[in-house]
Amino acid sequence: MVIVGQSKAVTGIANVIRLRKLVAVVVAVLLAYVVSHDSAGAALLCGALAASMCGLVDPRLSIAIGLFFLASYPILVEAESVAWLQQSSLVNYYAANIGIYSMKNVIDTMLAWAFYFLVIGLLGQLVRYLVYREKSFNNA
Repeated sequence: MVIVGQSKAVTGIANVIRLRKLVAVVVAVLLAYVVSHDSAGAALLCGALAASMCGLVDPRLSIAIGLFFLASYPILVEAESVAWLQQSSLVNYYAANIGIYSMKNVIDTMLAWAFYFLVIGLLGQLVRYLVYREKSFNNA
């Protein structure tokens, strides 16, 4: 919103402040989520989202990770159908120690993380676009 007599610089500064408030609110909500869920995965995803939105990490990296997880889905489905590894008691022992109890759990986790990383990349790109638009608006 532009007030009559207000300069473009003041409007740009106000928009940047609003954007920073939005990022601060998102980070606060994610921090509350991490504290309530108390998991390393939630902390990693929330940290990746905060870093992507603040510009510390290129959002395209999150998109690439999400696409990698999506591309690995057919391979994991085929591996589940073969499932010769699950017949080994030694493999079951080590897999249970790291929290993987079946190939189905791995597939479900990979799909969820693919979605999360794609959303993180999309939000990071959105923030990057809004900052670029503000800079180009202020320079014009």
